[in-house]
This record gives sequence, structure tokens and C-alpha cells, in this order.
Amino acid sequence: MNVDLFAHPGLYLLALDPSGQILRATPRCQEAGFVLGSSLPELAGGEAIELLERAKLGPIEGVKLGLEGGRSFRWTGGAEGEGLVFSLAPDTSDRFAIVETLLTEANVLLFAADSTGKLQFAVGGSEEAKSLRDAPEHNVLDANKDTPTEACIRLALEGTPTAILNEPLPGRYFDDHYAPVRDAAGNVTGVCGFAVDVSDRVQTEFKLRETVERLEKQSAALRSLSTPIIRVWDEIICLPVVGIVDSQRTADMMESLLASIVEEKARYAIVDLTGVEVVDTSTAEHLLRLFRAASILGVSGVLCGIRPAVAQTIVTLGVDLSGINTLRTLEEALRFCFVRRLAQKKKGATAREASQ
Repeated sequence: MNVDLFAHPGLYLLALDPSGQILRATPRCQEAGFVLGSSLPELAGGEAIELLERAKLGPIEGVKLGLEGGRSFRWTGGAEGEGLVFSLAPDTSDRFAIVETLLTEANVLLFAADSTGKLQFAVGGSEEAKSLRDAPEHNVLDANKDTPTEACIRLALEGTPTAILNEPLPGRYFDDHYAPVRDAAGNVTGVCGFAVDVSDRVQTEFKLRETVERLEKQSAALRSLSTPIIRVWDEIICLPVVGIVDSQRTADMMESLLASIVEEKARYAIVDLTGVEVVDTSTAEHLLRLFRAASILGVSGVLCGIRPAVAQTIVTLGVDLSGINTLRTLEEALRFCFVRRLAQKKKGATAREASQ
């Protein structure tokens, strides 16, 4: 017999004397309730005596035996020297054993505590679960004092199930759930908790959120570059349009243009379509809305740079641009605005002189 196997954390091994007293047990067996120095018949009842007698007569294999009120195992083994050695396997027909096996292998923590917060048991494959199994005097309230976790546990002890995303250590995140434990009369006698390590998921969400925010900033920067507003002279601004004009871009253009009209106190707004090669009905309607919005602010709109192919398309589509000043080039549009601006200033000066 290799006694080093009894230190293996993943095995279920027991060594007993002929009377059934437990001499050695692996950590898994001790966690399952096989206390060193205790008597197997006392732990498992009369069926344990029958199992021991059978094992003394010869090796046994897969015999079912469970602790009273606890888990069931399949026992394999027999006489070894002056005692008995058994290898145990959780009975897969035992629903509790199946759940515990799953919890033990998964990166989770399941615990229960009494009404004072004193730990009653802990199971699971996470490091937190393993550390709690070695701390029988652990108090979940004291350990989480003055934290949101303590508040959740106390709410559960008051009868209200709660949940929280917990970060006990930097970069470690747990999805914690707490529920009250009640007796037959419905009174709360303790709390049970279930924690799942969701660090990978949360870190992925953080990275995804950062990526989305970065893309949104880049998109906003590109939109601002695609709608540059140029102040060409006092009260005259120009919006050169290049590429495709869709609904989103038109909304950005309108927002930028109206903001610049107010900021620059503009009276004339030139929209230069020299860089636009294709215009459809939707684009034309967007431009019309743009000029209507500018006119509401008392600004004269000027459309220039219309290519021959674009002009033909506008006529074919039947788009009415009669209410908009249209000129061939940006130079002509600027000249138009300068002449109109000078005429208005002269008119204003004449009116002031007449009033005096």
C-alpha cells in the first residue's frame, strides 16, 4: 500500500482497522464526513458492519453504502495487512453526489451559514471555496463587514433574496446570489450563497465596451471631418460636401451648419456640391431640408458646384430647387454673397441716414 495516496486531494481512500475505526482518510473523504478516529458503523449504521464482514472474507467491488443522512458511495477494496483499505466513488444515482461533483469541478462556491453568519459548510472548485473548507470558524458577516456583500447577506437573513456583482480582488469578479434558509415553520434560520467566477466574462465586456467607445469616438471624428464648416468672410459660411450624402450625414451636416450659423452670426450659407458625383431623391430631399432649416434662422442659402450629371438627375427626379439660389461655381457663389451683403449694408446705411 502506498500511503502517499492518502494525501492526494482528488481521491476517495479510507484505511480502517478490523473493527471499522477510520485510521487514514484522504482530504476528499474527510470533507465528505469520514472523520479520522470515528467508527464506520456509527457513521453509516448496520449496513457498514455487513460491508466490513464481506470485505474480510474477500475483495468487494461497487458495493453501495452511504453515511446516515448523507452521501452514498460505491465501495471497492478489502483486507490489506491487518486492516481494510477501500476506494470510494460517489454514487451517481445519488442526486446530491451528482450536484456536489459538479460543484467541486466547477469554478464556483456554494455555502451556507447560520443566522449569526457562522459558516456551516462550503463546497465548490474555486479558490475561495477551498479556503473556506479549511476555515470552519469563518463568519461570512465579519469577513465582509462594511461591504455591499454584507448588506446582501443581511437582506437574505431578513428574508429577501439578493444578488450582486462582487469584486473581492482587483480583476476578480463573482456573480453572487444569496437566499434565506427557512425551517419547517417558515422562519429564517440562516443564509445560503452561490457565487460564480465571471471574471473572464466581465473583462470581455469591459474590453468590448472600450472598443465600442473608441469606435464611437472615431466615428464622431470622421463625421466632423466630413462636415467641415468654413468661415469665408464676415456673415458668410461655407459647407463643402464630398462623397455620398445619406440621412445620418445630412443630420450631422444640418446640426453643424445650424450651430455655425448661430455661432458666426451668419447671413449667408453656401453648400458646395463639387465633390458630390451622385444625387438621388433621398439626397435631394435632405438638401432641401437643410436649406429650409437655414432659412428659418434668416439665412440665405446658396447651392453651388452642381455637376452636369447631378443637374440632369435632379431635373429627371423632378426636385424643385426654385426657392434656392443656385450658382455654377464656388467663386460665383462667393461673389453673389459679397454683392448681396454689400447691397444690404448700403441699404441699411441709407435707411439710417434717412431716419436722421
